[in-house]
Amino acid sequence: MKIVLDTEGVLMNMLDAIKKRDPRFVPRGVTDYGFKTPGYGIPREDVFRYLSEKRTFELEQPYKGAKEGVNQLQALGTVIGWTTVPEDVVELRRHQLYKLGIRKFSIHSGDKPIIKDADVVIDDSPEELEKYKDKDCIRIIIDRYYNREYKDAIRCKNVLEAAQTVKKIMKTLKKV
Repeated sequence: MKIVLDTEGVLMNMLDAIKKRDPRFVPRGVTDYGFKTPGYGIPREDVFRYLSEKRTFELEQPYKGAKEGVNQLQALGTVIGWTTVPEDVVELRRHQLYKLGIRKFSIHSGDKPIIKDADVVIDDSPEELEKYKDKDCIRIIIDRYYNREYKDAIRCKNVLEAAQTVKKIMKTLKKV
């Protein structure tokens, strides 16, 4: 089984890294994926600037349970770290994923490509999951303030819960 696992918003906490850079930033105020609605404490332009700077990626920390979730997913199949980062961050991201136990990567500085033979896709972005809508795979969205309106995937609190969900689904499929 091939499990495609997004990084930001799933494994790594980018919003808290932005808060470390600018204490005025309010992660819970982010209610849409494109930072279009006000309420996060700093100008939208500043958010996008932080999202493009290597320093922000250096400050990112894994979400609680990320390593354990990765370990459980690896017991089920091949886990591929899947992300888009600025070009000067690719090696840093590879190192961060490696520390989490992920040895296969699909790291890009442009759009994320579709992994055609994915069996499971785990992401926090409705837009990315929509790309897999017509594929024969399990789609899981990690619950965040900014994606609560999206209803077309299995919703999990974190990657650890996602791993447990995939495990249950696989057990059910084996019984059929």
